[in-house]
Amino acid sequence: MTDLPALLVNIGIFVVSGVSALAAIVSVISSNRARNSKVDAEKARDRAVQAQQESADALQRANLISQAALDAQKLALPPAWGKPEKRAGTHKYSVQNTSGRTVVVSGIDLKPGGNIYVFDPPRVPIRVQHGDSVPFGAMPGGSGSSHDNVLILQWTFEDDPAAAETTERRF
Repeated sequence: MTDLPALLVNIGIFVVSGVSALAAIVSVISSNRARNSKVDAEKARDRAVQAQQESADALQRANLISQAALDAQKLALPPAWGKPEKRAGTHKYSVQNTSGRTVVVSGIDLKPGGNIYVFDPPRVPIRVQHGDSVPFGAMPGGSGSSHDNVLILQWTFEDDPAAAETTERRF
């Protein structure tokens, strides 16, 4: 029985070695799981970044398409104002609202450089429905060409007063 203490020490060392081995195995398994989780997380992050980039690209393409559609729509609209027409035998003119909407004219003037020496614009603001005209008087002077006479209209759509427009028409 003298070997009993040595046997107990050996059994203790064996148990401690077994527990240490088990702890090492658990540590390796945990490490592998952590590494796999990290790899999975990195893959998920990369997929999310790629999806976000694809989404941004798609949004940019959609914006370009939307802008092209808006530009095409604007091109398809009739011009807002017709050509100034002169009433026969008078110095009275009128320019027709061809926009398809009611407008409010806030200013009417002549561009410098023409040969008009008397200009009689109407009082503004004027509400002009689609198809109606804005009358004005203009008397050319001298022998210069009347092709340099330019009427300037400042106006807005009645239902969108924030979007001011300026239109020039030769007469």
